[in-house]
Formats: sequence, C-alpha cells, structure tokens
Amino acid sequence: QAPLLYCEITGYAAQFWLRQSQDGAVTRAVAAGDCLLRAQVAREDTGLAGAFPYGLSRPGGRVLPAYFSFDAGICASALVDLALRTGLERYAEGARRAGGFLRRMQAPDGSFTAMQTSQPEHPGLPRNEGWFGDCCSLHGKNAIAFLKLWRLTGENHWREAARRTLDWLCGLQGAAGPFPWHAGAPCTMSHTHCYATEALLYAGLVLGEERYLTAGVRGAEWLRVAQRGDGGLHYDYRVAGARLPRPAAGRLHVGAVAQAARIWWVAAQL
Repeated sequence: QAPLLYCEITGYAAQFWLRQSQDGAVTRAVAAGDCLLRAQVAREDTGLAGAFPYGLSRPGGRVLPAYFSFDAGICASALVDLALRTGLERYAEGARRAGGFLRRMQAPDGSFTAMQTSQPEHPGLPRNEGWFGDCCSLHGKNAIAFLKLWRLTGENHWREAARRTLDWLCGLQGAAGPFPWHAGAPCTMSHTHCYATEALLYAGLVLGEERYLTAGVRGAEWLRVAQRGDGGLHYDYRVAGARLPRPAAGRLHVGAVAQAARIWWVAAQL
C-alpha cells in the first residue's frame, strides 16, 4: 500500500507537540495544524465542507476521498487546542467548520454515520470493518470535540450535541462496563472501548455530571479486569452473555495498553 499522510494522526501530533516544553514544539504543532487546514474541505457545495480526507498520497498529495466523522472529531479537537494556545482565528474557524461536518454526520439518537465519500467507486477506499462502521462506540470520542467547541465559543448547541453523543454511548454500555462495537454486537475492541471510556471521563469532568463519570469509571474497571497478567490487553473481547472479559483473539493491542494507562491514571485521581 502506498504511504499516506493521515489527517487523524496529524491531529494527534499537533496535540502531542502542544504538550511538550522543548524549543520548537509549538512550531511543530502549528505546522501540523496548518497541514490540517490545507487538507480540510473548503467547498460548501460538496456536502463535505469542514471534513478531512482519510489520507493524502505521498509525495503527490492526491486525496483519498473517504471522509470519516471520527477523523473530523480528532482534528476539530486539535484545532481548538491550537486556537487556545496561539490565539489564531484560523484554527478556531477550522474547528468550527469541522464541528459543522460532525453535526451533519450525527443521527438524532446521538450516534454517527461513519463515512462519506465523493467517489464511491474509488479503488483506494478503506474497507469498512465492524468496529468503525456506522453507530459504533468509537464515535463516543466525538463528544470531546463538541465540548471543546462549546468551551471555545460559548454556544450551547455544541454542548447539546455532546450530550446526545454521551447519552447514546451510555445506552451501549454493558452491565459489566464494556462498550461493544455497536448495539447488539457480540464483541468489544479494547482500542474502541478506550475511546468511549476516555470521552465519558472527560465529559464528566467538564460538565460536572456524576452519571458520565460513573460510566467512565466502570469502563476503566472493565479494562482492569480484562488486563492480562503480563500487562497487555487483547485486541477483541467477547461481551455477549459474558460476565467477565473473554478474549476473542490471541493477538494483543499495544495502542490500547497506552490508552488504558492514561485512563487508569485519570480514574485513580477520581
């Protein structure tokens, strides 16, 4: 597969550099943010205004025309952080436009359509897997972008969009604390479970609402029970009818371990 410049990862990189104190860190974050703004869809007549492509080819810069709601949430969150750190309006405007696309992708029940494309027959479109399709629990993390936009702008419609997301997410959570791929799915993925848990902890702290904090702590506790003796987490777990996490596959998910470490640190403070 040809190498791609990933907008989602570029958004994470911008946030990473904003957290660093060494010389040049903010410059790197600004460069990442400007890269996102160049990639963001500007045309209003496409139905994709404010979205970010899944990737850009390297070195040619050709757009891979898959536009994910999750990517818009990550990039909006990063752009808000850049706007607050630098005071530059271009980042605030980019974040608002990304949030507008995200709201158009949100269903009335708070869930999300996963992807739109301007070229359905494009041969390079990513294969839609069960854990990141429509109405999947990883979209719970979009609530963080909405809440950041609310705090940036003071506009309550962002907070209400976040609440719809969070209430839908709480409705997905199983009795023992896991978040399945989607309603009725037999499995949860440790990676996407962490996204959902992170969103609820963040929202509970920002909104001061116990129900979201409680759901987030339950998610953190499920991760603790799911953790292997060597510290790892499996990729998938069966949740349908299971009182305890049962691995669905032998492979481990290193990214989920990193996510869980942060979640447990936050839960410990609570």
